[in-house]
Order: sequence, then structure tokens, then C-alpha cells
Amino acid sequence: MSSSFKFGQFLIKSRLVFYQTPLSFAFTNIRPVVPGHVLVSSVRVVSRFQDLTKEEVSDLFQCVHLIAPKIEQHFNATSLTIAIQLERIDAEKRTNRTEEEMAEEADILRKLLNL
Repeated sequence: MSSSFKFGQFLIKSRLVFYQTPLSFAFTNIRPVVPGHVLVSSVRVVSRFQDLTKEEVSDLFQCVHLIAPKIEQHFNATSLTIAIQLERIDAEKRTNRTEEEMAEEADILRKLLNL
């Protein structure tokens, strides 16, 4: 596993990543809207979703397909929302979690995915 990843302009430490393929990675969110709010990103940083290759899009959604039911089960959710974020979301009412909190959740999710 890489020691860090890029998510747009942000550097994501590997301890926050709980799933990785050669083209995609999933990590815990610093400002989750709800419990289980995680992010899945392409490894290659692009400006827009349409800049991803077909292979990257396919891999990204295969990751989501694998991760989603585990997240739903672990957090006892009755549904989930999958969204493509093209712009920065206003998160003024949410507080940042600590890196330690995010790393602990990543450890739990790695175990759920048998990694």
C-alpha cells in the first residue's frame, strides 16, 4: 500500500485508507454527514469525473459495489446513498474528526472487508 494518496488537493495518509485497488482507494471521511460516510476515489487525480478512463470508472464502481453492503451492514443502515461529488460541499455545521478516530474506523472497515 502506498504511504499516502491524493484526493484532489488533499493528502490522505495510508492509515485512513481501508480498501485499495491499482486504480481506486476508499478512505474514512474527516467530516461524515452520517455514520459510515466514506469516500471512494480514483488513484489518479483528475479535474472532472468525465476525465476518468472507462477502466477507472469501472474499477471505482466495483469498489463501491463491494464496500457498500459491508458499510450498510456494519452501521445497521436500512439504505445508503451513493453520490458523485463534483464540487466542494459546504460542511460548516460538521466538525472534523481526529486522525486517530478516522484511523480506528479504517481498521474496523479493513477487517470487515477481510484485508
